[in-house]
Amino acid sequence: MLNCSTLILASLLLAATASQYCSSACIDYNNTCNTINFGDCTVCGVSVYNMVPNSTGCVLLSQTQVASTLIQVLEVDLTAPVSLSGFKSSSLAAFTCGSYQLSGQYGSGDYLQKQYQTPSAHYLVLLRFNVAFMGTWSAADFLLVSVDNVTNTLYYTCQSLTSECTATDCIRIREGNFTHISPTALVKFTSSSSQTKSVASWGLMNLMVVVKTCDPSCTSCFGPTNNQCYSCTSGYFLLGNACLTQCPLLAIPSINICAISCPNNYYKIQSTMMCEPCSMGCNTCSGPLDSDCIV
Repeated sequence: MLNCSTLILASLLLAATASQYCSSACIDYNNTCNTINFGDCTVCGVSVYNMVPNSTGCVLLSQTQVASTLIQVLEVDLTAPVSLSGFKSSSLAAFTCGSYQLSGQYGSGDYLQKQYQTPSAHYLVLLRFNVAFMGTWSAADFLLVSVDNVTNTLYYTCQSLTSECTATDCIRIREGNFTHISPTALVKFTSSSSQTKSVASWGLMNLMVVVKTCDPSCTSCFGPTNNQCYSCTSGYFLLGNACLTQCPLLAIPSINICAISCPNNYYKIQSTMMCEPCSMGCNTCSGPLDSDCIV
């Protein structure tokens, strides 16, 4: 089995060799964690990497399961040196906080956003990133992360602080899932803080934007398998939520559906067990011609 650190560093190039935060395999970790050590994870990044915690940290369930996971990576930016290509912001300038290179330093009213083109058949957008809380924050403060019009609230939960660019800095790994089917995704970060940058600020690094795609048999879906489909590609037939190559009932090739009986405007071909469309203007019919109309 590969460990999660190997997968991330080798496959997605999210290297952070000089950083002082926990492994990017984690989405939460022990307060005492100050090194890149996947053994310090308390919650593993199961959403992308199929990881589970054990006595040594986060490990893959199996290489086969990971290889079959349907994902498309849209962003592995904001790693050192920081690239802000395609981003928009109220303050579009990278910022160095001690040993960390951040997307910027943001205070009250500031934002960072980018619009992505998404694959045609997908059901989820996943964001994973490191957020630096710099200065004086309270437990009531939070980061707002949105994809289009859906917003996640990520509260400030730092208990172990470091001194990087202020006396009270904190780097945390965060992950957010967003149900999504649109052809574009506007990803936006802002915060609830009303403080100026000199008092409380934030910045990002190691942002990863992942889209979870449908099974190839689906044109729309709510999960990664062929029985979590809303509609099917050509050559497949929808029965319930499953896209099948063979319809055990009546196949309707024109709309890729498997049905118990032919709907209105369709007629049954007994020899092939298929439903074909009637001539335009027919509500029910016995064949494809105008003269075959019954109603």
